[in-house]
Amino acid sequence: MPKFAANLSTLFNEVPFMERFDAAAQAGFRGVEFLFPYEYDAAQLKQALSRNQLELVLFNTAPGNTAAGEWGVSAIPGREEDARRDIDNALEYALALDCRQVHIMAAVVPEGADRQAYCRTFIDNVRYAADKFAPHGVRILLEALNPQTKPLPRIVTSRMKARSIIPGCSICWTAAGIRAGSAANISHEPPRWKDWAGSQPINKRTFS
Repeated sequence: MPKFAANLSTLFNEVPFMERFDAAAQAGFRGVEFLFPYEYDAAQLKQALSRNQLELVLFNTAPGNTAAGEWGVSAIPGREEDARRDIDNALEYALALDCRQVHIMAAVVPEGADRQAYCRTFIDNVRYAADKFAPHGVRILLEALNPQTKPLPRIVTSRMKARSIIPGCSICWTAAGIRAGSAANISHEPPRWKDWAGSQPINKRTFS
């Protein structure tokens, strides 16, 4: 039976972010997710979760310079140091907040760039993340984004592409999963709950 988690980055926007934990609990949610925790102290977030008896089920690694059009840096050749610093920081937050899943953001691929170089860089950084996270029991997620919804060129645009990355990282399904994102809207693959880490709805995900 699926359990739904409220995305606090997109729901309850009528109140400030730190009040959305209370709103989610009052609405009957027992799990929450959000995009990024990094502008808040982990202790402050942990207090909000504990006060409302909420489980944090997912957040993302840092997006990079969004003003410059970045949406993740883990696939950008030459930015490995930045990507791994973000991965290390995400692990610190995951441990502090008892969060068992983190989405590793890839990158936007600029027009004319070497897509294979971006893929190789992403695989190297996903492997780094898996090695860091696995000893702590934290899963890494790869999100398949619908190119119709997110038109900028990206590394992972379908569940099949996400699945193809995992063997190249020399990691297994117990350490990694696929967050469906919006690619499910155009994929012809039937959903397979055994290897699906996220559910279809945009503003709420299932967790176990």
